[in-house]
Amino acid sequence: VTFDPTLGDVPALQLDGTLLEGNDASVQVISCDENVHQILHFLPLSSSSVEGHFYLAYKDERTRFMNVDSSVDDLQDAILSDISSILSISIAEVDDVSNPGAKSFDLKLDLFEGPADLFFAENYMISSGRVDVVATCPTASPQSPTHSTRSVVGRRGPVFV
Repeated sequence: VTFDPTLGDVPALQLDGTLLEGNDASVQVISCDENVHQILHFLPLSSSSVEGHFYLAYKDERTRFMNVDSSVDDLQDAILSDISSILSISIAEVDDVSNPGAKSFDLKLDLFEGPADLFFAENYMISSGRVDVVATCPTASPQSPTHSTRSVVGRRGPVFV
C-alpha cells in the first residue's frame, strides 16, 4: 500500500491476523520513509576485487576518504564524525552470494536533521569496479531513478560538474 505524500501523516494501519493459517503465519506493517534505508554497493567489473578509495557525500557534507575494505565500524565512525546532520546510523554488512567479489552494507538513518537525503558515493581512484548507493525503501526503478546514485564523472543534481 502506498499513500500519496501530499496527504501528510496518515493514521497507522490496523491489522487483524486472526484468520491466518500456518505455523509461521504473521502479518505486519513496515514503514518505508524515503531515503531512510539505503544500501552501499562495492561492485567488481570483473573477477578481480574492487580496490581504491571513496567518500560518501550527504547533502552539503562529506566523509573523509575511505578504503573499499572499510569495516562497519570504520563507515559508522566516518559518517558520524564527518557529517553533522546525521546523529545516529545503523550499518550492517550484507553477504551477496549472487555476485562473487561484491560487498554491500545496509545503511539505516536512525536520527538525522531535516528530511533524509540519498548518500552519494564518489569513486576515487577505484580500480576493477565501482561504488554506488541505492535507496532500498522505496526502491529505484526506471520510473523513479531518483532513488539511486552512481558516480561516473561528477555528480547528478543542480550543480553538475
